[in-house]
Amino acid sequence: MPDPPMKKDASHPFSNSIPPTSPILTSPSTALVSSHSTKVAMDLPTQADTQADKKNPTDLGSMHIDIPSAPDPQKSRLSIASFSLTHHQDAIKTYRRMAAKTRDKNVQMTYCHYLFEIAALYPVDTRTNTTRHRLLTEAGYWIETLAKGGHPEALLIKGQWYQEGPQAQQCVGMGYTKVQPQKALRCYQQSAKAGNIEAYYRLGNHWKSQNMKERASTHYAWAAARGHVHANYVSLIIELNKTSPCIFTPNSMQWWSIDKGY
Repeated sequence: MPDPPMKKDASHPFSNSIPPTSPILTSPSTALVSSHSTKVAMDLPTQADTQADKKNPTDLGSMHIDIPSAPDPQKSRLSIASFSLTHHQDAIKTYRRMAAKTRDKNVQMTYCHYLFEIAALYPVDTRTNTTRHRLLTEAGYWIETLAKGGHPEALLIKGQWYQEGPQAQQCVGMGYTKVQPQKALRCYQQSAKAGNIEAYYRLGNHWKSQNMKERASTHYAWAAARGHVHANYVSLIIELNKTSPCIFTPNSMQWWSIDKGY
């Protein structure tokens, strides 16, 4: 007896050519498409889910969002400091020995700047048993050592300490308890001779304070030619003074006077 004719499905374009039991429907690619369609259908929200969302809407106003608090400025600044350097008094000897072993004056000067930077994080205190005093004492040791070796920046700092005396914030040495302009001048001269631009500008300020205009002008011009901003400005004022003599007077430019270190 022949098989009954297949029932045609007008919605399926291949309903006339592919029977339900065709092996094509069970091929791997077809199975993959079928499983993917099933997965998509399972992921879609059901009517029950939609009704549950309507009954229990999400209240954004009641949600708690953790906002990180701002960092403590003091703790953030102290994070640059070495724990052993600031908390263990004997560690300073180890750091000194390591810096000395480098035999590199620039590395030692960088270490000295690091000591100044950490010491600035602590409040000013006249006591000698504080962390700040210990750090500045070590920095002073390196300034003295490097200055003896002719390091231009160390000579500049030492000259500034002589110039400021007890007002020098980063100095705790006993040899700087009073202003000593002649010693400051010698330090600036040695630093300038070694090529320090700031030292030439400081020398210009010194000779200006002595009303020695020509010598001051020479030092300002030298520093200005090498990119010193303040020296460039002062040199401009001096040039203008050639046509207007009233500009360059002892009290005409108080803001860049030697007292302020500009």
